[in-house]
Amino acid sequence: MENEIVLNLLSDDNKNVYYISETGEFPVIAPWVTLDNLASGDKLVRVWSEQTITFNENGRNDKHYKEVELLKQAQRQTIPIVLSELRGGRLDILCKATIDPRVGSNVTVVSKTITFTIWGRQPVKEKVRKELIHPYLSAFVYLKTKFNHFSTDGRPNCLVGWGIYGIEKPTPSQVWSWKEGVQVANADFEKQKKAASEYPAKLRATNPAEYKRIPDFNEEQLNLEALQAFGHGMYHVPRRSGILGKWSWVKNTDNDNLAERALTVLKRVSQGDIPDEWD
Repeated sequence: MENEIVLNLLSDDNKNVYYISETGEFPVIAPWVTLDNLASGDKLVRVWSEQTITFNENGRNDKHYKEVELLKQAQRQTIPIVLSELRGGRLDILCKATIDPRVGSNVTVVSKTITFTIWGRQPVKEKVRKELIHPYLSAFVYLKTKFNHFSTDGRPNCLVGWGIYGIEKPTPSQVWSWKEGVQVANADFEKQKKAASEYPAKLRATNPAEYKRIPDFNEEQLNLEALQAFGHGMYHVPRRSGILGKWSWVKNTDNDNLAERALTVLKRVSQGDIPDEWD
């Protein structure tokens, strides 16, 4: 009995480099498999594909392995690529078939391995800004990464953390998914805004006699605090003034000025003086 699995690509150009789309979808890859030389009376017990995607650059050691069951048939069939989350890097695919021959014990035949490279396309920056929940957050992400999730060669951007938001310890999918990076950025902004909203009450509780009349932050003050929290120091500090000693929030002069730099970016954009790499 001579059995051989032949694994080939459906595409005529036989390309082996594919790209995650600008909108964050895994590329369509369509390898196919045939089982030739199956003798009369032989039965297919199992046909499956083993798929491994790895990424081992810049300190990453990401690996995902999946066995995908295929149809028990000898005709040509397309192999689905099955991933539980968005990933890229090196994708190795091979196929195996276990055969119950008419005579003798079961045998398993193995195909050659086909290797693909998966990189990513940079998303449209205007689209990224629409997904970020506040212009202040957009300005911060611009200052940090220029909205770049991928470098020009398609590899994930890792100049200041990973991806569009510069995550320091991302999950494998966050390395490749700019949308997940945006989700983390949005969640951090909201978390920082919530922390800011609780700060005046904490002051009042710490020293009621001194701070009982300190007001809460208004919405704009909360957004400024959430923005400045990406840097060092608060945006506002409490100040008491006037004959009655009325408390108010004034601009803090002892921070790293991150919020002011972000506000300058937005002012330039509003005036038509578009910063480099904004779009």
